[in-house]
Amino acid sequence: MRVVAAFWSVIAVLLAVGQFAGGDTAVLCGWLFLVWTAPIGIIWWFDVYNYLIPFAPKLLLQYTGTGLTVAGAYVFWFILVRGLLAWGRSVGRSRAP
Repeated sequence: MRVVAAFWSVIAVLLAVGQFAGGDTAVLCGWLFLVWTAPIGIIWWFDVYNYLIPFAPKLLLQYTGTGLTVAGAYVFWFILVRGLLAWGRSVGRSRAP
């Protein structure tokens, strides 16, 4: 599982950098970043980001949000979901006849 998490992290960072590259690369990497970091990326860019725009510079929000999105999505997929799956398996085993 550590190899998958490391692979996921490398791809997430590459997509995060790519979305700031400009041109078609930025568009493609931006959409792929949303998919790769779902659901945290979608929540950040379509809800939280729009709420925070009046309070902070856009560039600061973009860089901070990208880092928080990568970290939050990692926690979601590799800690929360993994823990829920482990808990579900343990409950399933305890109910087995």
